[in-house]
Amino acid sequence: MPVFHLHSLPKSKRIQTIGEFYDVINSLKNRTEVRAFFKVLLTADEIASLMRRIEIAVFLSAKFRYE
Repeated sequence: MPVFHLHSLPKSKRIQTIGEFYDVINSLKNRTEVRAFFKVLLTADEIASLMRRIEIAVFLSAKFRYE
């Protein structure tokens, strides 16, 4: 299966693609839609990984050290 790399796109197309992704997320109306979106988009392991990254970001923003 071919692998898609966002950075292989020209900068203008990359910015447009990222903006469209943000627009889709912004259009979600409630938690049910958000859950359905991410359930289709990501595997359970990817969701768990994203949750962990968010948890780390929260700790770092609260001035905890990453160790």
